[in-house]
Amino acid sequence: MKNALTIASEKLCKPSKKWKPADKPEMLLLVNRILLENLLNNLVSSVFSESQFEFSNFFTDTFLSLSGF
Repeated sequence: MKNALTIASEKLCKPSKKWKPADKPEMLLLVNRILLENLLNNLVSSVFSESQFEFSNFFTDTFLSLSGF
């Protein structure tokens, strides 16, 4: 007797004859949009954190030079 995990993994490994990516281009567009949106969010957050880090260093350096350290 197979357990549910074995049955589910067998179904995932078997290629489906019902759906092919070329049959539903709108699904591929949706997936591509989600991936592109995630990539853009990561890029923006990375750039923002880099600029925030540089601003923090600039502020610290300026403060230390004004205070005479």
